Amino acid sequence: QVFSNWVGDATATTAALTFVMQSNMVLQANFVPNPFTPIAGIYQGLIADTNGPTHQSSGFFNATLASGGSFSAKIVLAGQNLSLSGQFSAGGYFSNNIVRKGFLPISVQLNLDLAGGGLTGVLSDGTGATELSAFRATTSAGATAGKYTLLIPGGDDGVTKPGGESYGTLAVSSTGGIALKGVLADGSKVAQKANLVANGQWPFYVSLYSGHGSIFGWLTFSNGVINGLVDWFKLPQPGGKLYPAGFTNATEAAGSVYLFTKGVPVLNFSTGQLWLANGNLAGSFTNGITLDSASKVTSTNATVKVTISTATGSFNGSVVNPATGKPVLFNGVVLQQQNIGGGFFTGTNQAGRVFLGP
Repeated sequence: QVFSNWVGDATATTAALTFVMQSNMVLQANFVPNPFTPIAGIYQGLIADTNGPTHQSSGFFNATLASGGSFSAKIVLAGQNLSLSGQFSAGGYFSNNIVRKGFLPISVQLNLDLAGGGLTGVLSDGTGATELSAFRATTSAGATAGKYTLLIPGGDDGVTKPGGESYGTLAVSSTGGIALKGVLADGSKVAQKANLVANGQWPFYVSLYSGHGSIFGWLTFSNGVINGLVDWFKLPQPGGKLYPAGFTNATEAAGSVYLFTKGVPVLNFSTGQLWLANGNLAGSFTNGITLDSASKVTSTNATVKVTISTATGSFNGSVVNPATGKPVLFNGVVLQQQNIGGGFFTGTNQAGRVFLGP
């Protein structure tokens, strides 16, 4: 049983009740069967303004719900780390403020679906509100468990935002733990440890640039493929080599389960192409390549060098720019389900795209 509410000559939903004693006063404390035991666990999700995501209104939510309805949470909001704890009412409701030194307090209202449908909420600093959506972490990944590779496309031309594809490798454990390591197309390294939640979803969020940017989105695993919309924000940072004015990149991520079988090439083609574009190149250029059964890449152009790591599905290489005679270094990953590879290289102040495939 858990406390529900007070009724009688005074009413309240809080367990602690202050009142003035009166003659013949009647108070009754009501209790109900504990609704939290079957839904206790870890809850993870994203914070974002559904009317238009921004870095300032976005974040990550990670909470542990105890069987008695108490919880403790770690929140990342606009690059700032916050803590929150409390007790849900018997109806699954919680409300309180997060006090921040030097900033406006944040009003938090949470609603827990007692039928196991997750957790929703609203966070507001009085000037604007943003929404929270979180779900209980799975304890078994089932067929989703395994190794994956991921690509996040950049802009079309690479002038106002990176024109290459950010990439990563990740593993999903048998219990649903997700471990990501990757590199964004502006050279920023990313890493996240999260959990698989309801409907095969992954609350992807990484704080960037010392709190002055972020990348996030709900990504979904389905039949060996990852997909979902991703928002990448970089606030202006004067003095940086690449894109100091900042940028916003809204795109759709693509991923694939990665499996290596000895004697079978990691991509399903024997002859293909290596193509580079953007990144301060005078123009895009292409070289023919071949891929053998050991996943070794060769080309009639002796300057083309590509090495694929069969352990992870990542690749790196170089090719001489025909316009300048100088080598261009690139990195990326292969997507086996899509039968392509993608990644990026950096020029003087822009990032470009590298593609390999049939």
